[in-house]
Amino acid sequence: MSLTVEQYNKLDESEQKKAMKEIEAKIKTLQQTLDKEFEQYINNEIPAKIIELNGMSRKVPTLFHETPPIKVNILHTDVAATHQQTASKNAKNSNTAPPRKRRRLNPNKEDNDEDDTQIHTGVWYSKTPRTLSELSRLETSVAINESMNSISNLIDREIIQIIDIVTSMKMSISLKIPAIQEGLNFGVEIQEEMVDDLGRAENGALDAIEQISNYYQIRSKAISKILKWPYLQDYRDALQEFDKSHAATLKSMVVDLRNSYMILHDTLTKNMEKIKNPRDQRSKFYMY
Repeated sequence: MSLTVEQYNKLDESEQKKAMKEIEAKIKTLQQTLDKEFEQYINNEIPAKIIELNGMSRKVPTLFHETPPIKVNILHTDVAATHQQTASKNAKNSNTAPPRKRRRLNPNKEDNDEDDTQIHTGVWYSKTPRTLSELSRLETSVAINESMNSISNLIDREIIQIIDIVTSMKMSISLKIPAIQEGLNFGVEIQEEMVDDLGRAENGALDAIEQISNYYQIRSKAISKILKWPYLQDYRDALQEFDKSHAATLKSMVVDLRNSYMILHDTLTKNMEKIKNPRDQRSKFYMY
C-alpha cells in the first residue's frame, strides 16, 4: 500500500506505526536488492564489459566510412532569372505586398527622445530576401552519415549501462556507511573514497553523452555552410575532417569506458573487506 504524506498524517498512531513498519520493510528489501546487484556487477557484469569494450575499441575504426559528397541543388542562371522575373511580376501585380522584415544595426542600444543628429545607431537596414537560387540550395536533402550514427548508438547504450551500474553500486556502498563516531573511521574513509570514484565515472559518462550531442549540432552547421557556398572546397574538406576527428573521439570514449570499468573493478575488489565491514571490531585489539 502506497501512502502520500497527507494520507499518512490522517492515520491514527497505531496505523502510522504499522505503515512505517511496511515502509521500513520495503527499504530493507531494496537495500538487499542493491547488495545482490553489487555482487553481480563485481563478479560477472563488469569483467564481461571490460572484455566487450576492449573488442569494441578495435572494431570502431573499421565501422567508420567517410561521408559521400553532398550534391547541392544548384539552380542554373537562366532558369533562376526566369523565375526571378516571374516572381517580380507577380509582386507588382499584387495589390498588397507583404511587410519586409527589418533589423537594427545596433539593437542593444535603446531609443530615446533626443535629436536624431545625436543618435548614431538609429539607422535601419532592410533584410535582403533570399533568392530562388539560394532557396533551392538550402532545400537540398542531405543524408546522415550512417556509420557515425551506428557507432554513436552503440556507445550511447554503453554509456547508459555504465551510468546504471555505477549509480546502483554507489547507492549500495552509501547505505553501508555507518553512523559518525570517534575512532575506527579508516574503513569509512575508504567507503567514501569508493563513492567518489563511482561519482567521477558517472560524470565522465555524462560528459561523453554531451559530446555526442554537440557533434550533430556542429555538423549540421558545417553542412549549412556547404549548401550556402557549394563551390568552396574548404567547407567540404572541413566536414570530412570533422567526421574523422569525431570517429577518433568515439574510439577514445570506448577506451575510457573500458578503463573506468577496469579501475573500478580493481579498486573495489581490493577494498571489498572494508567496504562491507568498515568498522571491524577486531582491529581495535591491534592498535598497540
